[in-house]
Amino acid sequence: MKKFKSPPGMKGWNFNKEEVEVARRKGKLLMMYADMSSKCDLNCLYCQTRSGKPLPGELNLEERKNLVDQSKALGCKTIHIAGQGEPTIDPLFWEHLEYIYQKGIIPVIFTHGMHIDKDTAERLYDMDVSVIIKVHSFNEKNQDWMAGVKGYAKKRNEGIKNLFEAGFNAETPTRMGMDVVITQQNLAEIPDMFRWARKNNVFPEIKTLLSAHRGASKFVREKMQVTPEEVRKLHYDILKIDQEEFGYTWIPSPPYIAWHCDFYYYHIYVNIFGDAMPCVGFVLSEPLGNIREKSLKELWNHPLMLKVRNIDKHLKGVCAECKNDCYGCPCRRLLRTGDINRVFESRGCWEDNM
Repeated sequence: MKKFKSPPGMKGWNFNKEEVEVARRKGKLLMMYADMSSKCDLNCLYCQTRSGKPLPGELNLEERKNLVDQSKALGCKTIHIAGQGEPTIDPLFWEHLEYIYQKGIIPVIFTHGMHIDKDTAERLYDMDVSVIIKVHSFNEKNQDWMAGVKGYAKKRNEGIKNLFEAGFNAETPTRMGMDVVITQQNLAEIPDMFRWARKNNVFPEIKTLLSAHRGASKFVREKMQVTPEEVRKLHYDILKIDQEEFGYTWIPSPPYIAWHCDFYYYHIYVNIFGDAMPCVGFVLSEPLGNIREKSLKELWNHPLMLKVRNIDKHLKGVCAECKNDCYGCPCRRLLRTGDINRVFESRGCWEDNM
């Protein structure tokens, strides 16, 4: 009988069960999602944020540094920069990043990769950054269409080359990931994209679309989203690839392929305006609060935040009866239904986490 291994992760992305249990017991924050500016030079059809131009009221550098300090005091080990826009063109990017690095926190940067020249790649490498780069298609025409900018894919590919040459995918665990959203346009291509990731020691972060902002448009719903059955089939097709070609195994559980999110146990999201929420997709009518008015510690211990951090004790529906330690995507359930109670209730793995 073939013995399988657990899939490899990415530096700054994953914590082992022991670390998570200790953090939960002691009330520690292990990870924070923190935005940079809304400024972006792509026009992605499915964008889940208000990206484009910088918006009024964005946090200044001192406020960002103060947030880093507060997160460090709560035990933070990783700061994910997802960005309202494209982090690398934020005027405060390098100063903000340098401060995170000086505090001994691992920065994980989501980027479209279009501006990663050789010098940028080397500078990021020297600051212990892990990079997740947008790779929704290797078909340049298809990728440019999804990104809304002609010629983007060529520049992105050059960025990937520069990251490889700097050594991001030469470490264990890797310091490079690929961000992939599953759409009608790339569905058939994803198995080969997954193979490319495994062969090149790139962490595959493959997921369904998040229905917020442009991502919630009628066009995206009708022309880009795939069906739950198609997502289910893709999971099992890729599981077969992983088992037969790479020796890894995992339990298929949407919305992510080859890993499941447990961030709700130990992380918080603070957007570029200072509003705190349990997660990047956790769009509330009212945030937990704002760091300009309350401390991060107060927000971390908000009653709703405490409930989310202990989601396993509040579950209803099929997740409450399942032995697997994964709860789909509470954010997607909230976005899909608009009902805060659905964060804690799943009615089906495939139907309820799209």
